[in-house]
Amino acid sequence: MPMKEYKVVTLPLAEEDIADQTDYIAFELRSPETAVNMVKAFRKVINSLSLFPQSHELDEDRELARYGIRKTYYKN
Repeated sequence: MPMKEYKVVTLPLAEEDIADQTDYIAFELRSPETAVNMVKAFRKVINSLSLFPQSHELDEDRELARYGIRKTYYKN
């Protein structure tokens, strides 16, 4: 029996955060390779939600948690 795959939606604010962080690393810290590696790692962690969403905690915001919104961390 195939595993159930869930749809993962990344909120615009999260996308902005990723862009801001990686832009800072690429341009301010002058480490574009590190920024690219970080984006790849972010995407890998985010995509893991599609197969194992229960392995990530529900958001602490009760309204978001009520809708099953989960969160994940990268190297935290």
